[in-house]
Amino acid sequence: MYPAHRLDISFGDLAFALGACARERNADASAARLERTWSAHAIACLSVRSAFDLLLAACKFPKGSEIVFSAINVADMPRVAAAHGLVVVPADVERATLAPSPSSVERALSPRTRAIVVAQLFGSRVDLAPIADIARRRGILLVEDAAQALGDPRDTGDASADVSLFSFGSIKTATALGGALARVRDIATLERMRDAQRAWPLQSTAAYAKKIVKYAALLAASSEATYELFARGCALAGRDLDDVTRSTLRGFPGAELLPQIRQRPCAALLATIERRLARFDRDRLARRAARALAIVRALPPGIAHAGGDLGSHTHWVLTARAADPDAVVSALRREGFHATRRGASLDVVAPPPDRPELHPLVARDVLASLVFLPAYPEMPEPDVARMIAALPARAPSPSGTSVEASPDG
Repeated sequence: MYPAHRLDISFGDLAFALGACARERNADASAARLERTWSAHAIACLSVRSAFDLLLAACKFPKGSEIVFSAINVADMPRVAAAHGLVVVPADVERATLAPSPSSVERALSPRTRAIVVAQLFGSRVDLAPIADIARRRGILLVEDAAQALGDPRDTGDASADVSLFSFGSIKTATALGGALARVRDIATLERMRDAQRAWPLQSTAAYAKKIVKYAALLAASSEATYELFARGCALAGRDLDDVTRSTLRGFPGAELLPQIRQRPCAALLATIERRLARFDRDRLARRAARALAIVRALPPGIAHAGGDLGSHTHWVLTARAADPDAVVSALRREGFHATRRGASLDVVAPPPDRPELHPLVARDVLASLVFLPAYPEMPEPDVARMIAALPARAPSPSGTSVEASPDG
């Protein structure tokens, strides 16, 4: 069985990271070197959640202020905002791009809005200029959550965003098994974030080393034959394969999020991020995008590429909208492909109780129809063709409208 997602890291990278745990000791020096290399406006953090937490602390928005989020979002991001006493408001997305339209952002705004957070989903990049125009006119902070969208080591984010956030988490492109870089345009805000982070405890190097060993084992188990044994073992134990893989790969398990994210990254993690940027594998990224695009172009009627109208796409994961997503998952698993309906800890952002008219109907419909398909360059061409042949065609979509492929897939 082919895994739903292949880790974007080599055993050489893992060996380097483990060695860094023994030799790297000065986290402050490592952070300064990494930040200086990437951007004059950078801060290195343990995770995107950590950077966002620091940003909100630095901005000191009054309690009860509102933050507008893309309606499809990683669930922990609104949790961080709520922990600062802020009200989370969704801006519904467009089917074609999975990003909020300027009109949906305008509807979500109120006199209490202080920030807009736009998530760049699944390796895609949407032009933020129209939303940036709205933010500038209203004096609102614009945050680009590009955790899933790294496509070049020199990319520091959309120039129109006030803050851009990039992740090197365990299943991300160029993973370092954790860590994040944030580009913050306003120097005063950046310095307040740095000051706040200095007061946080340092991530345990031993904990990072343990994580490296764990992911080395996972990488070794990602071959087709080994993963088939793993899937059978889950079945024999009465465990759901999706539940096991999701809990294994989750970065911050448990209900207590803030104590886990409020740590400074250790020197070994920072050195590993620096290595991944310096040795960024553009060839694998290009092959991954080409592989996903070939699959998109071969999708049968009733299955469409989610966000297919975006021209800029690295295909961190390949997402499809299906009329019957459960049938797609079942059909592919029978043929040895771990398709799944669960990914990236995504959820639909709910509106506040006093604004029910903002319930994101499109986001709910899209998320209910999503299937994550295996699509990475390590899959041989004949097996990719076999996966495509196994896809069932269905119509109509769960919303009652036909699911058709866009012109570019």
